[in-house]
Formats: sequence, structure tokens, C-alpha cells
Amino acid sequence: MKYILILLCFFPGSYLSNFQLKLLQIKKTQDYKWQLIVEDISKYNKQRSIFDNHPDSISQEQLECQLLKIRDGGKTYWHSYPNTGNSVEWLLWTIQNPPSYFDFSTKEKDIRRFSKWQNEYRKIKEQYFAQSDSLNEDDILRKKCWFDLLELEGKLQIEKVLYSEIGNKISISNYVTEFKRLGGEVTGTDFLLPYLRLLEFVCVNNNELGVHMDDVFVLLKEIRSLNLEDVTSWVNQKEQFLNLSQTPVDWKFETIGGDTVSLMKYKGKVVLIDFWSVYCGSCISFMPAIKRVYDQMKHLGFEVISVSVDKNKEKPRILEIEKRFSLTWPLSILANSLEYKTIWQDNGFISVPQLLLFNKEGYLVATNVDLLSEPRLRNIIKRYVQQEQ
Repeated sequence: MKYILILLCFFPGSYLSNFQLKLLQIKKTQDYKWQLIVEDISKYNKQRSIFDNHPDSISQEQLECQLLKIRDGGKTYWHSYPNTGNSVEWLLWTIQNPPSYFDFSTKEKDIRRFSKWQNEYRKIKEQYFAQSDSLNEDDILRKKCWFDLLELEGKLQIEKVLYSEIGNKISISNYVTEFKRLGGEVTGTDFLLPYLRLLEFVCVNNNELGVHMDDVFVLLKEIRSLNLEDVTSWVNQKEQFLNLSQTPVDWKFETIGGDTVSLMKYKGKVVLIDFWSVYCGSCISFMPAIKRVYDQMKHLGFEVISVSVDKNKEKPRILEIEKRFSLTWPLSILANSLEYKTIWQDNGFISVPQLLLFNKEGYLVATNVDLLSEPRLRNIIKRYVQQEQ
């Protein structure tokens, strides 16, 4: 199509045949329809950003309406222009960002509408993979694993809506069963991607979605049984991290003033541990937000410990930042802690900011994804300080 349009540029309009004019009109219509979808996706991304940072200013129902609009518009576009670059881009996007088909008025899932999409999606997927005939088996497997990964992320987004709206807990036992089957049938490790992503999702969200942890640990055990060195190390880190939400934590830190502070000392209070660095601009820029929330919530039983991951030579800069923001909670340098390896390396932490929230009993209850926004930080801390032990 591109080459036809380039050739047409060399001829005056009066010499264009009816066929050529029709081609131009088709191209113009196709571009216009795609632009409408792009605009809808852009609008959704803006709404999503607002929802994530200010959940009270936009509703989950508004997001759902926009996702449905994108899906319906994309279906029409696919049927008109299947397997083009734009239609495939829409397909991959809508798999990863699916509507939940949740009816917010009846508080039930719209099974009829969801089933209709499932039937349509099966046909679209068949069309998409029909182009794979020229690929070898490994490439086909890789392509299918990539699709599985996107589908999994989409399913988890739906589960998140259902959990927040009606308290549906997520069971991943079917993933465990499927993993056992694939582990015996598939060579290579590409099939691992969706399962590693699932576990990463659980860790990042700290099981705020109600996933059954027994299933998670069984899946970790199955992955470890493959005896893959890199994967085994990753599994060990995830198990260690997930155990923070299963047993009370008693980390100890030496403060800059030379005192020792431990999580057990704060039992009965909600504690935020803020791992940061003097070289991390986003860490430093978020400190005033933490300070505002701390000043509002400390009388309710909320405490903060800021732990620098820098070396001791940065102590003067740490003290300068403490003075600049009038920080009144304990500050520590992780390098001085005897538990450096246990706290940082064994849990797979690799970057800052790293925010961890512990409840009154010392269990990890929230991580970065829930805390790196002042409204979300305030709301989640308010929820846990109000909880009885």
C-alpha cells in the first residue's frame, strides 16, 4: 500500500483512475479509524494514571467503560484489517489491558458479554497464529509463551477488579496443574515466563489480591525442581520475600546516632521502612510526602525508619537531607547492619526507592506499588492503623 501511494504522488489528480482513488479513500478511512482507537487508548492511560494516584477522583467503572470502548472499536478494526501492524498492536494491548465485564450496578460479572468476547477472541487468535506457519517450532513456542504472558497479566487485572469490588479471592491452583503438565512436555525454559510473571505480580502486590499462598509456594517448589541455576536463585529470593508476609519480621538497624532500632520494638504500631539513597532523586523528592503523612498519622501509631543503602562516607549528605526536611524518625545506613545480606540481598532487592509497610504484628502488608503515591500511602496506612491486633 505504501508503494502505491508513493507512485501516485508523481501523477496529477486528474490522471488518477477510479481504482486509484478508491485505494486512497480506503487508506484514509483506515488511518482515521486507527487514530480514533489511539485517542481512546491515550484517554484511558491518562484516566488510569489519575486513578492510581488519586483513586477518589475517578471510578473503576469509568475505567471499565473506556476499556470496553477500546475493545469494541478494536474488534471492528480487526475484522476490517486483520493482521495489519495496527490491528495486532490493538490485539496485544487489549489482551494486556482487558475490561473485567463486571456490571457495577448488579455487582456481578456479565457472563453473556464475556462469553461473546471469548468466542470472538478465539477466532482472532486463530487468525493471528495462522501467520506462524513459516516459523520453526521454537519460534512458535516463544510466540505462544509471549501470548500466554500477556493473557496472564490481563487475567490478573480482571481478578484485581473483582477482588476490590466483591472480595473474590484468586486461586492459582490451575496454573500449578498446567505448569506440571508443561514441565513434562516442553523443552527449553520459554514456557516459564508466564509463571515467573505471575509470581512477580504476587510479590509486587504483596498478595493484596487474596491469592492462596499455599498455591504460590507449591508453584515455587515446582519451578525449583527444574534445577536451573539462575531460576533457582530467583525462586529463593521470592520465597524469602513472600515469607515476610507469612511470619513476623524482626530486622534490626543501627541508627546514625549509634542506637539500635528493631521492628519488634515497634510491635503494636504500623511501620514504614524507606530504603533510599542520596543518589536517588525520586527517593529524596518523595520524602516530603512521607513527612506529611507521618505528621498526620504518628499519633495513631505510625512510625518510619529511613534506611540509606549508601556507604558510610555519605553520612554528611544523609544528615544534610535529614536537616533539610526536618526528619524526626530514625535514620540508618544499611551497610552498618549485621543483617545486610539477610535484608537486602536475600530478598532480591536491587534498587531504590524500596518502601515496605509492616502491620502492628510485624507482617509485611504493602510494597512500592501501593505506597509510591501520597494519597495511596495515606489511605493504606490509615487502614492498617485502624485495624485491631
